[in-house]
Amino acid sequence: MKKVIKIHAFTLLESLITLMLISIIIALSYALIDLIGRQLSLFEKENTEILEYNLFNSTFMNDVNNANGFLVNENHIHLDFYSKAHIDYYILDDAILRRQDNFENSFKIHTINFSLVEEGRKAKNNLEIKLKLLKDTITTSYYFKENNAKKINKQLFNED
Repeated sequence: MKKVIKIHAFTLLESLITLMLISIIIALSYALIDLIGRQLSLFEKENTEILEYNLFNSTFMNDVNNANGFLVNENHIHLDFYSKAHIDYYILDDAILRRQDNFENSFKIHTINFSLVEEGRKAKNNLEIKLKLLKDTITTSYYFKENNAKKINKQLFNED
């Protein structure tokens, strides 16, 4: 009597089911990786916008606090300092350009408008800038300090 040798193997149906399951897992993995990539790209864009605004805000506040005089034109802010230096800001629609001597910075911030605001009888020393940040409009206010000579003349001689 001959001895029958059994070979253990998968049937064609089992192999096809396994291939289908593996292809479904690979397709779901690809979709998940693509979704995560899009979310990271969106997060990076929002984070870059916020960092750009924070850099502009801190730089501008520092310049405004150290300035002793200012002049505001149509799309230009000129800051004077005691050291005879000056800094110019040019407000464009999609960026703000800062120029100091031969050095330039640009901040990629969408500007809606900016204006000087008069508070009561006081001179115009409040600058408001409306910006578009993260698909929302924000209004920032910066207060220019009066120099010491103007304060003394106002207090002693009632000059406006």
